[in-house]
Amino acid sequence: MPGGTLLVSRYTKLFPHFKTHLEALGFPDVRVTDVEKDGLNMLINELKPGYVLIDSNFYDCGTPYMAGQLLKAFPKLNIAVLTVGNFPDDIAAWFIVYSSPKDPHVHENRSSCPRKQIHPSRAEIHLK
Repeated sequence: MPGGTLLVSRYTKLFPHFKTHLEALGFPDVRVTDVEKDGLNMLINELKPGYVLIDSNFYDCGTPYMAGQLLKAFPKLNIAVLTVGNFPDDIAAWFIVYSSPKDPHVHENRSSCPRKQIHPSRAEIHLK
Protein backbone atom coordinates (compact mmCIF):
# COMPACT_ATOMS: atom_id res chain seq x y z
CA MET A 1 0.00 0.00 0.00
CA PRO A 2 2.85 2.53 -0.12
CA GLY A 3 1.29 5.73 -1.36
CA GLY A 4 -2.29 4.60 -0.62
CA THR A 5 -4.91 6.21 1.62
CA LEU A 6 -5.65 5.35 5.24
CA LEU A 7 -8.93 6.55 6.76
CA VAL A 8 -9.10 6.53 10.57
CA SER A 9 -12.65 6.51 11.93
CA ARG A 10 -14.77 5.00 14.69
CA TYR A 11 -17.79 4.63 12.40
CA THR A 12 -17.02 0.99 11.61
CA LYS A 13 -20.46 0.33 10.11
CA LEU A 14 -19.76 2.99 7.47
CA PHE A 15 -16.33 1.65 6.42
CA PRO A 16 -17.59 0.20 3.09
CA HIS A 17 -19.43 3.46 2.35
CA PHE A 18 -16.33 5.59 3.09
CA LYS A 19 -14.07 3.31 1.05
CA THR A 20 -16.38 3.35 -1.99
CA HIS A 21 -16.75 7.13 -2.00
CA LEU A 22 -13.08 7.87 -1.41
CA GLU A 23 -12.07 5.56 -4.26
CA ALA A 24 -14.69 7.22 -6.51
CA LEU A 25 -13.07 10.58 -5.65
CA GLY A 26 -9.72 9.23 -6.86
CA PHE A 27 -7.97 8.33 -3.61
CA PRO A 28 -5.68 5.33 -4.24
CA ASP A 29 -5.84 1.98 -2.40
CA VAL A 30 -8.15 3.04 0.45
CA ARG A 31 -7.91 1.22 3.78
CA VAL A 32 -10.11 2.05 6.74
CA THR A 33 -9.25 1.40 10.40
CA ASP A 34 -10.35 2.24 13.91
CA VAL A 35 -7.02 1.49 15.66
CA GLU A 36 -5.54 4.29 17.75
CA LYS A 37 -2.36 5.52 19.44
CA ASP A 38 0.51 2.99 19.21
CA GLY A 39 -1.58 0.67 17.02
CA LEU A 40 -2.15 3.51 14.57
CA ASN A 41 1.56 4.40 14.56
CA MET A 42 2.43 0.76 13.83
CA LEU A 43 -0.14 0.60 11.03
CA ILE A 44 1.22 3.80 9.45
CA ASN A 45 4.77 2.38 9.65
CA GLU A 46 3.59 -0.86 8.05
CA LEU A 47 1.37 0.54 5.27
CA LYS A 48 3.31 3.76 4.55
CA PRO A 49 0.22 5.56 3.22
CA GLY A 50 0.46 8.67 1.07
CA TYR A 51 -2.57 10.15 2.81
CA VAL A 52 -4.01 9.72 6.29
CA LEU A 53 -7.57 10.98 6.68
CA ILE A 54 -8.81 11.23 10.28
CA ASP A 55 -12.43 11.63 11.34
CA SER A 56 -12.69 14.87 13.33
CA ASN A 57 -14.44 13.11 16.21
CA PHE A 58 -12.00 10.18 16.37
CA TYR A 59 -10.37 11.37 19.60
CA ASP A 60 -13.35 13.58 20.53
CA CYS A 61 -12.02 17.01 21.54
CA GLY A 62 -8.43 15.69 21.56
CA THR A 63 -8.32 15.13 17.78
CA PRO A 64 -6.38 18.36 17.05
CA TYR A 65 -3.76 17.44 19.62
CA MET A 66 -3.45 13.84 18.43
CA ALA A 67 -3.21 14.94 14.77
CA GLY A 68 -0.35 17.20 15.86
CA GLN A 69 1.31 14.24 17.59
CA LEU A 70 1.04 12.21 14.37
CA LEU A 71 2.69 15.08 12.49
CA LYS A 72 5.54 15.06 15.03
CA ALA A 73 6.02 11.31 14.62
CA PHE A 74 5.60 11.38 10.82
CA PRO A 75 6.60 14.87 9.60
CA LYS A 76 6.34 13.99 5.89
CA LEU A 77 2.90 12.38 6.19
CA ASN A 78 -0.03 14.09 4.44
CA ILE A 79 -2.72 14.29 7.13
CA ALA A 80 -6.21 15.70 6.65
CA VAL A 81 -9.06 15.79 9.14
CA LEU A 82 -12.56 15.21 7.81
CA THR A 83 -15.91 15.76 9.42
CA VAL A 84 -19.25 14.29 8.44
CA GLY A 85 -21.18 15.85 11.31
CA ASN A 86 -21.15 18.87 13.57
CA PHE A 87 -17.78 20.00 14.85
CA PRO A 88 -17.49 23.08 17.09
CA ASP A 89 -15.59 26.06 15.69
CA ASP A 90 -13.81 26.65 18.99
CA ILE A 91 -12.16 23.24 18.74
CA ALA A 92 -11.53 23.44 14.98
CA ALA A 93 -9.26 26.44 15.53
CA TRP A 94 -6.92 24.28 17.62
CA PHE A 95 -5.97 22.24 14.54
CA ILE A 96 -3.92 25.28 13.52
CA VAL A 97 -2.27 25.54 16.94
CA TYR A 98 -1.28 21.89 17.26
CA SER A 99 -0.15 21.42 13.67
CA SER A 100 2.02 24.52 13.41
CA PRO A 101 5.79 23.94 13.38
CA LYS A 102 6.79 25.71 16.59
CA ASP A 103 9.02 25.06 19.55
CA PRO A 104 8.27 21.47 20.71
CA HIS A 105 7.84 22.68 24.32
CA VAL A 106 5.01 25.10 23.49
CA HIS A 107 2.27 22.51 23.99
CA GLU A 108 3.83 20.89 27.05
CA ASN A 109 1.51 22.32 29.72
CA ARG A 110 -1.73 22.40 27.73
CA SER A 111 -4.68 20.16 28.37
CA SER A 112 -5.40 17.66 25.59
CA CYS A 113 -8.97 18.95 25.49
CA PRO A 114 -9.15 22.47 24.03
CA ARG A 115 -12.68 22.98 25.39
CA LYS A 116 -11.13 23.52 28.82
CA GLN A 117 -9.00 26.40 27.53
CA ILE A 118 -9.83 29.95 26.56
CA HIS A 119 -9.82 30.35 22.79
CA PRO A 120 -7.23 33.00 21.70
CA SER A 121 -9.90 35.32 20.27
CA ARG A 122 -11.90 35.08 23.50
CA ALA A 123 -8.79 35.86 25.56
CA GLU A 124 -8.58 39.24 23.83
CA ILE A 125 -12.18 39.96 24.81
CA HIS A 126 -11.45 39.13 28.45
CA LEU A 127 -8.45 41.49 28.50
CA LYS A 128 -10.41 44.56 27.33
